[in-house]
Amino acid sequence: MTFGVTPTGFVKKTFTDVQSGIFGYWRAKISKFLQLTEKTGLGNVGNGAADQIAQVWEALEPAYYSNDPDNADEASFEALCQITGTIRRGATNGYWSTVCAFEPSKDYAPGALVGNVSGQATNRWLNRDHVTTTGAGNYPVTFVSEKANAKAIGLTGTLVIAQPIDGWIDVTTTVNATPGQDVESVEALSLRREAELQPSGSATLPAIMARVSKVPGVLSVRGLQNVTDDFDHANGIPAHGFRLVVWDGTSPAALNNDIAAAILATGSAGVPSYGRSSGVANGETVLFDRATQIPIYVTCTVKGTAALADIQANVIAAGASLTSGNSIVAEKIRAAIVNTAGVTDLTAFAIGTSPGPVSAANIPIPITSIGLFDNARISVTFV
Repeated sequence: MTFGVTPTGFVKKTFTDVQSGIFGYWRAKISKFLQLTEKTGLGNVGNGAADQIAQVWEALEPAYYSNDPDNADEASFEALCQITGTIRRGATNGYWSTVCAFEPSKDYAPGALVGNVSGQATNRWLNRDHVTTTGAGNYPVTFVSEKANAKAIGLTGTLVIAQPIDGWIDVTTTVNATPGQDVESVEALSLRREAELQPSGSATLPAIMARVSKVPGVLSVRGLQNVTDDFDHANGIPAHGFRLVVWDGTSPAALNNDIAAAILATGSAGVPSYGRSSGVANGETVLFDRATQIPIYVTCTVKGTAALADIQANVIAAGASLTSGNSIVAEKIRAAIVNTAGVTDLTAFAIGTSPGPVSAANIPIPITSIGLFDNARISVTFV
């Protein structure tokens, strides 16, 4: 058998291969009657050498594949991505749009207002921005999760004041929080690397998307372009224009002007962008779109002792990894329900985009949209 670099890849020697080679050599050179076992000194010397040499072969294999994006191990692939400027995304915080009631003439620094999800003392959320009140009343406040991970989940109506502070009367949530996310998976990193492998100054649509995807707060970017001389009525794009669809959460986490600056830095002069949102960069107004939110409804019947809130939270967490333009895989949502602690059986399941779904099929999501889950749209029957 051939070892090392071969026409089909790298073939490493195992401990047994190395041991066999050493013992065979000794028996050929010294005596075919040599006793090479763990009970003999020479046998133990051979085993020790074979173990050390086999470890070298173990290290050689990942080293050989480290520059092959299809076969590199996780650490090598991440390093390979960095060479071309695609940096693996770390865990992200959740964002939550709220309305807070305050007394007049109060001032709160970022992080001064501390809330937590009811019944979850460690699921804490802090005000992202400086808050100043003039008169008494309600003020919009964006909260950010204290921890950055996929467990940063907040359901409508569950945020409460964790640390009372002078002048803060109440907090109200009428929408779910945009959940946090864990460190980017290797699969997602690979797809993003392929999209970003465009010359930075090429002004191609993938290059523009790659630049926008790096704006803080942006979770995903999709793009459409019109290369014809006519207006594209189907996608609403002017001749020779393009349209970017950004998803940065139900409580937009990215600044419009930052998105505009990224588009302008990569786009070609005179090529119009299209969208219903806009930002200003270098005195120029740049248009783009935020993904249209499609409500997803789930109904299920389960057996067991699971809590309703736990099932809903697991469904929302499973849906948080979905981005615009992707199908919602029904089986992943089913799995989230089945894997909830206390669920012993799932006897009925349906998912759809309108109340009372009857289908268990995947849901295709247009490139300009994103499917969103909400605890108010997740109905669970216990039997």
